[in-house]
Amino acid sequence: LKLADKVHQLKNQILSANALGNIEALATALAPAEQEIAKRYDENYAYRLKLAEEAETLAEASEWKETTNALRELIDKWKASGHTDKQRSDKLWSRIDAARNKFNERKQKYFEDQEKDLLGNLDLKLDLVEQAESLINSVEWKKTSETFHRLTNEWKTIGHTLSKKNEELWQRFIAAKSAFFDRKREHSDRIAQEQEQHFVVKSALVEKAEALKDSKEWNNTAI
Repeated sequence: LKLADKVHQLKNQILSANALGNIEALATALAPAEQEIAKRYDENYAYRLKLAEEAETLAEASEWKETTNALRELIDKWKASGHTDKQRSDKLWSRIDAARNKFNERKQKYFEDQEKDLLGNLDLKLDLVEQAESLINSVEWKKTSETFHRLTNEWKTIGHTLSKKNEELWQRFIAAKSAFFDRKREHSDRIAQEQEQHFVVKSALVEKAEALKDSKEWNNTAI
């Protein structure tokens, strides 16, 4: 860029000089330098064109973090690259800038949609938790057990939500489920104990009955 500026200034000075002699020959002597500058400009343009094309490809990517870093590195490469003529350079930069804006808009929309999904899932899981908590004191043991099985399967089908809230809701759900099944287990244990007691009592009655089967004390035995 410095060389191009110097050649340009020198050529203007030569052509505008108020002097006698073969001024045009002096200007022509600058031709090799101008050709070298044009060659380097073309090379730089070709490099920047590749950067612009790469940016447009990245604009369609969905690996948000990786692509964000890749675009940042691409901009650094642009800044470190050699200069080319302003008109072509500006057009390429406009393509890169448009690609970067397109990617950022897609990225923003993705995270906005994801946040909506997370909040929607939060509502769904909150509803399951409230259903579970309403069943803690149920005595419809079989029906409620089936309902908890269904609620657990529904929970598994719902996507992620806000991590902190998700853990909080899951703990509430598990606490409600455990509370019901603890009561169910206590109920089953109590029934089993009662049945065991009834068995003991009935076994004793059976033994008494069997002991009386050969009795001939008809009246006392019948009573």
